[in-house]
Amino acid sequence: MINKKIPLRKCVGCMEMKEKKNLIRVVKTPEDTFVLDDTGKKNGRGAYICDDITCLEKVIKNKRLEKVLDIAISDETYNELDQCVKDSLNEYYKVVSLENYDEVYRAVAFFSFKY
Repeated sequence: MINKKIPLRKCVGCMEMKEKKNLIRVVKTPEDTFVLDDTGKKNGRGAYICDDITCLEKVIKNKRLEKVLDIAISDETYNELDQCVKDSLNEYYKVVSLENYDEVYRAVAFFSFKY
């Protein structure tokens, strides 16, 4: 059986190589606009960010997206990116309410300890 090659990309926040499907892609289109790419296939220069708040904070603080994509990025766009990261984290942990907080905490602690 042939093992399929998993595409890796570097996060501009933490500078670590991670699986492409676990990253958020940001694109500078040929029209010099800034777009969040859900499909990973839009035309333009792309940069990748982990779905981690600390990576996003590094990107905003050091203006790494502006350097990588060579475009000025507004605060509104950074807020949209921040919301995208938070949505991704909420989907990942599937935290619906504080009622299941203990259950989620135990699961995260178990997996953190296990790996």
